[in-house]
Formats: sequence, C-alpha cells, structure tokens
Amino acid sequence: MKKIFPIIILTLIMIILICNNAFTQPNWEAIKANSGFIVHDDSYDEPYLQPLAVMGWEDGLFISRCGLHLYCGYWPVDVFTWLNGMQYDPICFDFTPYFRPPLIGVDTVTNGWGCPNYMQGDIIWATKNSLSEDFTEWQPSSLQKSFSIEGAPQGILKDAETWDLFVFTSNQDGFGNENIMFMSNVPLQPNFEDAIPLFATEDIEHNPHIERLNENTLVIFFDRGNFIHYSLSYNNGLDWDEPVVITNVINNHAPYDIQPHLWHDGTDWWMYFCADNEHERRSIYKSRQLIPNNWNSWGEKEIVISPGDIDDGNPQTFILGVGEPSLTQWGDISFVAVYGDFSSTDTTDMFDCDPWLLPKKDSPVNRNKEKIESLNQISVYPNPASDFVKIFTASENYQIQIYNSNGQLLISEFNSNEINIKSLSPGIYFLRILCKNIVFTDKLIVK
Repeated sequence: MKKIFPIIILTLIMIILICNNAFTQPNWEAIKANSGFIVHDDSYDEPYLQPLAVMGWEDGLFISRCGLHLYCGYWPVDVFTWLNGMQYDPICFDFTPYFRPPLIGVDTVTNGWGCPNYMQGDIIWATKNSLSEDFTEWQPSSLQKSFSIEGAPQGILKDAETWDLFVFTSNQDGFGNENIMFMSNVPLQPNFEDAIPLFATEDIEHNPHIERLNENTLVIFFDRGNFIHYSLSYNNGLDWDEPVVITNVINNHAPYDIQPHLWHDGTDWWMYFCADNEHERRSIYKSRQLIPNNWNSWGEKEIVISPGDIDDGNPQTFILGVGEPSLTQWGDISFVAVYGDFSSTDTTDMFDCDPWLLPKKDSPVNRNKEKIESLNQISVYPNPASDFVKIFTASENYQIQIYNSNGQLLISEFNSNEINIKSLSPGIYFLRILCKNIVFTDKLIVK
C-alpha cells in the first residue's frame, strides 16, 4: 500500500485519544472548500481541488504529460483510522464502519482467509478530451485485481492511445511483498497480464517513476526503505542495473525524502519529491540535476508548496501534508493533500486524501484566471448585517451556504439575491457561494 505519511500514524492515534469534545463527524465540504496552501514558487498560481474528489482515499496520484489522463491508487475507506482499527484483528477485520464510498470497482469480498469481507486498494483512472474540460469522474481500470493491492501508476506516452512505458506497484497474490511492475507498448488501459516484476526482492518498493533517455536507455526512480533509489536499463527494460541509493543532496533530509518524479524543462532534468519542511509537515520540493546524465548529482532543494491553514472556523482541522507530485509537460503539479479533523468523535472518519492541481501561471490548464475574474463579479452586502444579506453575481445558477464557527450548515438557498438572516444570533459566520466550478468564501458578521 502507498503510505504517504507513515511516521505520523502513531502520533495521530495519540491525538485521537486526547481530542474529544462536542463535535461529531467532520464537515468535509467546509474543510475542502477552505483548505489553504503556501505556494513558495512564484511561477505557480493558486492550487485547486480536482472536481472528481470523492470521500474515498485517492493516493499515488499521477497525471500524464499531456494533462488528459489522471490515475491513482484508491481505497474506499479512511485509511488512517482503518489501519488503526485493523491492528486489533489484522486478518478478518470488519472494515464496514470505515467504508467511504464509492467503490469504483474495488472488490471488498474476495480474500484468501475466508473472511466475510476484505479491504484492498486498486488503480482507478479518469480521462478527458481536451484541456478546457475538467476531470469529473473516476472509472475502474483494467489493472484492478481481487485480493491484491495495486497502486502508484505512472507512464510515458508513445502516442495518444499508447503508453511507451508504464509502471505500477502490486503485491500480486495478496501475500507477497510489494513490487514494481513494468510494461511497454501497451494501450491506455493496459492489462495486468502484460506486466513483469522488477527488482523482485524481499524489500518493498514504492512510488516508481520511469523515463526514456534515448532509443534504448531507460531510468527508473523509486522508494525503498524510505530512501530514493534509481536504476538504468540499456536494452529497453529487459535488464536493469543494481539499484543505487541517491546520496547527493536528496535523501539527506530527516526523516526521509520519497515519491520521486522526474521532469525536463527543455534544458535540465528536475527531481520533484516529498519531504518534511521546517515545521515537520510533508511538503513538495524540487532539485535540479547538476551534471547531465549523472543521476546522483542534484542541486539544493527548493520548496514548491507546503500545507497552510483551513479557514473553516474549526481550530482542530489541519492539512497534515501534501505529496505525490507528478507534472504535465507545462510544469503543472498534480498532488494529493491529506487533511484531518482532530475534533471528530467518530474514530472511523477523521482523515481524507484528495487530488489537487497546482497550475503554472502561463499553462493552458490554468483555470484560476477565469476564477479570479468570476470572483471579482461576486459581491455581498451589507456586511456586517442584521436582517438581510444581498448577493450579486453574474451567474444565473448558484448556491448560497452559511455555516457557523463549528462548521454546521445553517442556511442553504439557490439563486436568491437576498438571504434572510434574522434567525442567526450575533457573531461570526462563514458565507459560501458556489457557481459552476467557482467557490467564493467570506466571513459574515451578524450584528
């Protein structure tokens, strides 16, 4: 299984036991709508949540260079709380209380122990016809298998219908260690039977990223033991050198650097990866290759994006970290964010993992220019208010929501230009307007 932040699980368990108050389940809609990030690289615009985000755990995210295909390893549970509960019965553990639909083709029955149900992860995908569209729906992939865990998909396109190279991870029979699976010259929906394992050792290999360097030479990067390794093949993947751990700059950061992704800017190769920032929160960094074709020669780490705050009125909601970077040809970064509500008293529903996109300012996939223009056409007045709030927006179809400081939805109306707030006590509330893919949020003061 892909573990984005494995070292924090024990810490989270302790927090779960300590934090207990009047809250119940997390308000995931408010958490996601009000999540903030710190973008350190000024060549990027503001990140946005992918519209196909669901309540299941979308991990091991990968976007194709053309920006038209999105893959991930998917678990229809809250993975952190499920792992915590499973320690008491690791074989026939009942995952039902942790279930977070939809299933998207994941087989939760077949297993080798005769259990009435079983939880495992599978690869799902989404596709679109043009960059002007959004990814809107996950679909099952042809790499899904029963009673085995598949994840971490990544590939290099040969043409619009074919992967030149494609890799993913699998424990194959549900019992063995996780291995990297490799295939070449396969369709966009490749079959599991065409894959062969690489580096079949007793070690667990995660997060593979493969690139073609010339007609015959391939390079692959991956995690092993929480360190990034690489290996070269000089005959199109038939044979591979013994993997080498990177020792120059990358891997010198405690506790670990993981989730490597290579990207070429037209001049140099860059490594994008996940590591802790100065506040010990998982963030995305990049490093430039210093010596051409030397895969152990990397420059100073540069932080790209790190977790910010969640402005939802609940002081116990946090973005735990960001990771799993992959890039389009224009440099847009597809990544995941893991957030949690430590005030939740439902210990089967506290954390979620979703796909986000950090667009380059000059990229054709950047929607934030349209978003900024649309937000400038929304106004709310008066504010502060006591009886009514008037809404102006150029959109004909929109929804207005008002939340209290605990994240509870108090008012919800459609296409109304005047909202009656007489029922609200004096205080600070949160106003949210949804129109198309635009989300406008603001504080509302009731006097």
